[in-house]
Amino acid sequence: MRKFSHEEGKGPFILSAGWLFADLLLAVAMLFLAANTVSIPKPPPTPVAKHPTHVPSKPTQIPTPNPRVLEHNYCRIPLTISDLSGFQNSLSSAKNQLEPQLKAIDLHGFLRGRKVGIAIAYGGASDGNEGRGVNVSGQTYEVLKDLAAQSTPFTGTSYYDNLFTKLFSPNTVVIDVYLVVRPGQQNSETCNSNHNPI
Repeated sequence: MRKFSHEEGKGPFILSAGWLFADLLLAVAMLFLAANTVSIPKPPPTPVAKHPTHVPSKPTQIPTPNPRVLEHNYCRIPLTISDLSGFQNSLSSAKNQLEPQLKAIDLHGFLRGRKVGIAIAYGGASDGNEGRGVNVSGQTYEVLKDLAAQSTPFTGTSYYDNLFTKLFSPNTVVIDVYLVVRPGQQNSETCNSNHNPI
């Protein structure tokens, strides 16, 4: 007769213990789900007036935004900086150098009676000094903002980032402007595809 060893009895015991453990885990998970299921109470019904009264209300007017439609071609305005160091270090110097040139274009040029929707300024950096070009662009935006406060074509203008261009010398700042379309002239452009006034 074969003798029963301790090792032979271990297999069925481990197998049944594993199933028992799995059943216990399932029971604990079900208890957890049952305990955490909460019903959300319905909100109380809103009371309804038994005798509604009619009160005429004033119609509310919704303001309609005034869209700024821009021309397709931008106009390029190159301006000369006579004192580059003063321009970079002093806003008053930058104003004194650029504002007369811009006001001349406003009085006698294509900006007369117009509004600029977007202005994009580039500081000249043909010598490779890109940081200075970006600084000149930033000062130019400050000059344009000063002009905007004086009720000029730049009043209400949006501005782009500070940029530089290697196509122009350090003593030049270039402003590309997108003009607001004149009422009733949807298909006319102020500047041609070369960005010069027509």
